[in-house]
Amino acid sequence: MLGCWLLSVLPLMAAVMLSGIVRDGSGGPIEGALVTVMTADRTVAATARTDASGRYQIALPRGGRYLVTAVKEGMGEARATAVVGAPAAATTLDLRLDIGALREEVTVTAARQMVDDVRLAGQPVSLVETEEILERTKTVVAQAVEGEVGVHLQRTSPTMAGVFVRGLTGNKVNVFVDGVRYSNGAQRGGVNTFLDLIEPDALETIEVVRGPSSAQYGSDALGGSIHFQTRPPQLGGPSGPQFGGSIGGGVGSAHRFGSGQGFAALSTATKPAQTVQTVMPIAAPA
Repeated sequence: MLGCWLLSVLPLMAAVMLSGIVRDGSGGPIEGALVTVMTADRTVAATARTDASGRYQIALPRGGRYLVTAVKEGMGEARATAVVGAPAAATTLDLRLDIGALREEVTVTAARQMVDDVRLAGQPVSLVETEEILERTKTVVAQAVEGEVGVHLQRTSPTMAGVFVRGLTGNKVNVFVDGVRYSNGAQRGGVNTFLDLIEPDALETIEVVRGPSSAQYGSDALGGSIHFQTRPPQLGGPSGPQFGGSIGGGVGSAHRFGSGQGFAALSTATKPAQTVQTVMPIAAPA
């Protein structure tokens, strides 16, 4: 009787490194800025804080194109795309934070599962940021797209609205929330019955892809696609758990409405992944 052993070891993937320096408008380093790296579907891959010299270093599980943000209390937010290469090859990305300064606009919906700068996107994209959402939304979330190029709003009741993209709406413009379908091609050709049930205070951005995008988002994307992106959670790290949340409310007279909402979040660090080794005996006849 002959015996043999099969040794199976799950490979340990070499991490790819992303590093850089976060500076202010004068070129000075910023200490304590939070740098967050997210995938195209806005899943948080890793976070880090800058040190006294403004440097950060983040290990990522694999190469690819990522969305990188940097924030600091009392300052603005910086966004950029990072193309991280092969393992053991460090990628450098420096970021700049200013007070009230303009930032680079980044889209994650113009090309499916891809992060890119708006000015480089293959299709025109309207990007509505958090501040604009809060300023424009007086009663319902659909008001956030008013004023965008090629986009128009139709309302038939306090809770029902439709967004026209290049003259089409209803079952010719599909709607997504965090990449999950919120509409389908079977709906009627007019307003979306449940569009205004989306909570505007929970949104980070609204992206409107203008023009046909059926190859990526389905046959009902003839006019375009509307993507509502909620705020991604912050991950807990070595420095301890992360707390977050918001509270808001509103009142009105013409529509006789009142509203209030709030949420809280707590995230803690998880244990690092470990390499698993499995030894499996296999017997073979003599």
